[in-house]
Amino acid sequence: MKGQGATHSSQAGFTLHEFLFVLLIIMVLISIGGPRLNSAKQAAQEAQVRQIANSFATALMLVRSKWELEGRNAQFGKNSVLYDNLRLYLTTPESPGAGVQAGNLVDVAGEREVNVAPHAITADSCQKMWHALLDHPPLISASLAELNQSGNNAQFFVIAQRRGLDSACHYYPVGGLSKLAGQYQDPHESIDAIVSFSYRPASGQVITHVK
Repeated sequence: MKGQGATHSSQAGFTLHEFLFVLLIIMVLISIGGPRLNSAKQAAQEAQVRQIANSFATALMLVRSKWELEGRNAQFGKNSVLYDNLRLYLTTPESPGAGVQAGNLVDVAGEREVNVAPHAITADSCQKMWHALLDHPPLISASLAELNQSGNNAQFFVIAQRRGLDSACHYYPVGGLSKLAGQYQDPHESIDAIVSFSYRPASGQVITHVK
């Protein structure tokens, strides 16, 4: 009848089909965006590693050049040079056929006695070289336990690989290390699956490892 308006009720909300459709869209977006985000993250890590590796290699060349220009100085029978007020010790082959190139940085003076043999490098000497060669270097750690502590801000992790003439310092960006149960895992000297760079004192080579 006229004057009696019909009562309408409307309820806002998703039907099951609408909810499933929205969920499907979200899953598609995640599947597309996830790989792109990971790719961008890896590209940033690779760029950072390349930049630091280049700076590291350039500083090594400056150290060696200074040593050559100053007449290949030695201290206590070990090749040595002062660089930025630091006493740096360089490889000192016992004989020409030892397979070790003379004049490559191997350690920085400290309280302990320095061993200039490439196979004698330690994580500590790798860290000292990092700080001696780089201007304002990123924080670095050689301890997984330290790395996994709450509030630790280290950006790089270093391992000393001691294998004769192939001995090397391996430098890894922390963001590239694998995690298990929220804990960073030991890369076990891997250079194939993880973005990193290495320095080999026997040859003086700086090698960048990217996927």
